[in-house]
Amino acid sequence: MLSFIQKRLELKIIFALIVVVGLVISVFAYIDIRMTQTDTLRTSEQGLRALAASIKGSVNAAMKKGHQEDVQGILAEVKIPSLIDRIMIYDQQGTTITCAGTVENKPEHAERLLSISPDIISNVHAGDQTEIRRENERPFLSYYSPIINQPDCFRCHGNQKKLNGILRIDFSLHEAVDLFTARRNRILVLAGVMIAALVAALVVLLRIVIHRPVRDLKDAMARAGQGGGAVELPTAGEDELSDLKQGFVNMMEKIHELHGTNLEKEKELARNQEVIRFRAELQTMFDAMPDGVLLIDPNMNIMQSNPRAYDLLPDMETKAGRIGQGCLIDKNCPHQCIQKALTSGSVCEHQCKLTHPEKGIRHLHSICAPIVEDGRAVSV
Repeated sequence: MLSFIQKRLELKIIFALIVVVGLVISVFAYIDIRMTQTDTLRTSEQGLRALAASIKGSVNAAMKKGHQEDVQGILAEVKIPSLIDRIMIYDQQGTTITCAGTVENKPEHAERLLSISPDIISNVHAGDQTEIRRENERPFLSYYSPIINQPDCFRCHGNQKKLNGILRIDFSLHEAVDLFTARRNRILVLAGVMIAALVAALVVLLRIVIHRPVRDLKDAMARAGQGGGAVELPTAGEDELSDLKQGFVNMMEKIHELHGTNLEKEKELARNQEVIRFRAELQTMFDAMPDGVLLIDPNMNIMQSNPRAYDLLPDMETKAGRIGQGCLIDKNCPHQCIQKALTSGSVCEHQCKLTHPEKGIRHLHSICAPIVEDGRAVSV
């Protein structure tokens, strides 16, 4: 599965997007639930503060009248089974004085449930305290409010104690937890629907925007790799994929252009190699001939010759491989018919005599035969 995803670009994008969106939604859901819990606890604390003030007022009023037996009845009347699990009053040391509400039947569970934390005992005199506890996997909020020892209470309780007692109200959070759970499930369902819709839209979008252009580019590259000739790709658009396709098309055009140039160069090289081979064979033939032989181009440059030609024409050594223009108009020049052969494209003959510095007067017979290519003489 992982290897299949690694080979598909759109699947990589979809998988990465699902992970990112899932993380974002999870973090959002967690923060939202935590904020909702905090707001719910604050709202509950406000209601419990008012309830605690009312209970403490009623208890203090009963105690001032000396009706201590009415305290239990006051607590029982205030307790609401669906909201308030129990109401308790502790003394300053945390010993239970009275309790209204349900308590566990097992002694060890009841003792743990009715106990009060030492931190609460040490801090409650400074103000109301809250604590979240659990009973049989059911959470509840314990609200602790100090019953201050006021001057009216000195007659019975003395003035040495700061507190006459600690009021504890256990507020059930079961309905709030159900609300949080329902909210969490609703968020997860909506997130799942949103992710599914997003993935579906993304699949369609990727098929149109990415998969199809990438597939066309990949097919074009495959054809180019197999030597399929000119590459044709739709390059409309201004995005990165269009730029990539345009760059690939330009690259392939340049490659085809260079390929054509290379073919021309190869043909030219083959022609030059053929000329070199022919010239080598021609030179071998020239060297074997008893007569003097010259191969001259239209610019009167001597392209090839044999040693016998320089023996018959000693002045050739001073011409730097080129026939001077003056020789062409000298009637005794052995090269008199070169220009005529180049112009007419036919064989010309010329006879002349010249004085050899060592061998005296010589009679020469020159034959000029043009070499014709594409209808014109290219050499003689």
